[in-house]
Amino acid sequence: MLKPEDLLVDDRFVAWSMSEGKLHQAYWAAWLDEADEHQEIARQAQLMLQELDFQDVKPAATADAAWQKLQHQLTQEKPKRTYLLYRHWQKAAAILLIGLAVWFMWPNSSDFRTDFAEQQQLTLPDGTTVNLRANSHLWWEDEWAAQGIREVHLEGEAYFAVSPAKSHAGMPFVVKANTLGIKVMGTEFNVVNRSNRRQVTLVEGSVSIVDQGQSSQVLRPAQQYYWQANEPSQIREVTTAIFTDWRNDRWHFDQMLLSEIALRIEEHYGKDVIIANGELQQHSLSGTAPAKNLKMLINAISVSLGISAQIDGERIIFSAKQPQ
Repeated sequence: MLKPEDLLVDDRFVAWSMSEGKLHQAYWAAWLDEADEHQEIARQAQLMLQELDFQDVKPAATADAAWQKLQHQLTQEKPKRTYLLYRHWQKAAAILLIGLAVWFMWPNSSDFRTDFAEQQQLTLPDGTTVNLRANSHLWWEDEWAAQGIREVHLEGEAYFAVSPAKSHAGMPFVVKANTLGIKVMGTEFNVVNRSNRRQVTLVEGSVSIVDQGQSSQVLRPAQQYYWQANEPSQIREVTTAIFTDWRNDRWHFDQMLLSEIALRIEEHYGKDVIIANGELQQHSLSGTAPAKNLKMLINAISVSLGISAQIDGERIIFSAKQPQ
């Protein structure tokens, strides 16, 4: 059965919708008349398409310049990135090893990893639930809570709904994320620990933050602790859904630069993203987009920014549109 998502990966439908019916009019008019349900499917798809809107679009370079830049990038050896999981043929070996580990350790496993484009929901020994995002790693020592503290370690990103301390003899819950330590008594929050940034977003309750030897700082609901490489840390007010809705396979953009979106795609899907022209990196997006389907996400981004996008195996290439 046809779904709205199917239309969003159809370039003709996207062009027809974005041109307000000026392009491919005859084809889609006939398609809408074929069945009553087609009109509802098209309406839902157009609503999804309208959710993502572009802002602050910079002038694109000439097609020749963009092409030369693309050719240069494609011929350069791409710097190797360190991911939490092996890629390509190494994935098979990793999956086999993890499978063997689960076989011998279950149900007392204390080490969990997610692959690219995968999410996993976990229940910890104290009843705390964790949504582990793609390309992430969560683990804890075998002697859970033996030292009077419930402590876990995170690389990547996860959403925690912590079981209250009063239910566990007052033991606090601590998340270690590189140099960042988060201490809670019972709350919901999202943690990011990637190579270039650390971030804690508090949904409800209260947490104390200690990072890089600094004094402890307390977050209130709708506040976020944020550190990025080569920049001072800060606490800011945020809309929490923007940073937690990934659990529902929806990505939020708040004037996010294309260069930053490219990094998110690399982290989540394990693809190498090439931006063919330097000026394109300064394009920004605001809105939301469904992220469960990579092709649909890339299509939404390219249409909203008025640029071209190509998925070529393990690479995604964004470039300026060629003149018609």
